[in-house]
Amino acid sequence: MSFDWKKTQFFSRHSNVYTFTKNPLFRKNQYSHIYLPWDQKFEDNLMFQLKEQINSKSMTYIPFMDINQKSMEMDQDDLINLNAQAVSNFGETHLVMSNLKSIHIFRIVEICEKWEVNSNNVISQFNQEDYSFWIKVDDLFVLDVNHIGNDDELLNHLKGFINEDQLQNVFTSVVEKTKSAKPIKAKWVSKERSLTYEYFIRSCELKDNIYQESWDYFSRVAQHELINCELLRQKCVFHRGDEKWGHLRESFQAYQSALIYELNDIYILPLVNAIRNFESLDGAWKVAQEGLISKRVMLLVKDILSQDKTHIDNLDDFLFFTESAKSFYYSLKNQFTNKFHKEEFLLVENFLEKQEALIDSFNCRCIGDKLRLVISLNNWIEGQNNQLSTSNLVQLKDTNLKLSHLLSIMVSANSADNIFFRLMEEKMERGASMKSFDDEVKSLTETVFRKAS
Repeated sequence: MSFDWKKTQFFSRHSNVYTFTKNPLFRKNQYSHIYLPWDQKFEDNLMFQLKEQINSKSMTYIPFMDINQKSMEMDQDDLINLNAQAVSNFGETHLVMSNLKSIHIFRIVEICEKWEVNSNNVISQFNQEDYSFWIKVDDLFVLDVNHIGNDDELLNHLKGFINEDQLQNVFTSVVEKTKSAKPIKAKWVSKERSLTYEYFIRSCELKDNIYQESWDYFSRVAQHELINCELLRQKCVFHRGDEKWGHLRESFQAYQSALIYELNDIYILPLVNAIRNFESLDGAWKVAQEGLISKRVMLLVKDILSQDKTHIDNLDDFLFFTESAKSFYYSLKNQFTNKFHKEEFLLVENFLEKQEALIDSFNCRCIGDKLRLVISLNNWIEGQNNQLSTSNLVQLKDTNLKLSHLLSIMVSANSADNIFFRLMEEKMERGASMKSFDDEVKSLTETVFRKAS
């Protein structure tokens, strides 16, 4: 569709989240979203104020307005449809805002009329009485910042986000435990993610030089953790001793977090999403609980389906799940055998077959062996960390060198050593194409030749 970045508008796009390049549920949903432009001449710190409001009060209201901050009307059908979409279990509803210097994405909770708005949750820039409709949001993700001053590049990124199919969720459904042991849904505003120029450069290096065509298939949170991994690893160059060790250890932890997020995104969240949204599969899961031989399997899956925990948060539990997944999927799939009188039964059976095939591929690619190596390395790191106070400078230097070397192997462009390439092959359902050194150098010389001519 044609797009004018200065114009407030509704836009629709297809979502294929949790199904990636193929759709085992034959469902490609179309969702509506809102785009609002903003001009910094009215308030230069508007995005910072909105982020702070969400951080301190868990939500904020943004008026439905034009680029000059004038009130706009909203059709009642649009209001009803957006509200119904926002409260459903399917997909996400986005508010995209840009001034061509940055792109911000908010998660829409509800569309309200002005009499429904709590003025305490409105930033001082806006007057509640001046606007007829308000957009209630509860999280904010910065998609891009125009670090290099190229408006056309940022505009193309904005157009691409609005026009292309959505393959990944922007906002995580992961639940984290707080110090008070009360579970909360993790938000981007609480992650202290700052799109500095250095962050931007590291993300470009990972996208253009390491993962290339695979990068856009990573979940947003896994991308963030991999960038953090690289930032911390590069930071180690300027430190030594226990400070160097601390950065290396944090770099590994970021790598491990990215790995856990991706494993969940491929193997766990599609199952959670399907059980929650298909009544027949939810019923099959309840029946299967009674027949499962291993109580640990039942408790593990039951735990990740609860509202307090939507994912597996450690590699040991994930490996146990994959070892038991074949019998688990068989128990579910067996309940749909020879049921043809309802289309949903066929869709769900097809989905379960795909998930079962993922487990077969997981075993064939020996991904479990790679995960066990990561677990072993994690145990070694924790052991070394416990002995840090008794280590002398020579021992600490050797330990730092070993971990630095192993991290450089784990995050390299070598598909044999970097487990993320195998995961992306699963997610993309095709081989992750990587340019060889010869191809990279030839492309450089070809570029120079074209410019000269």
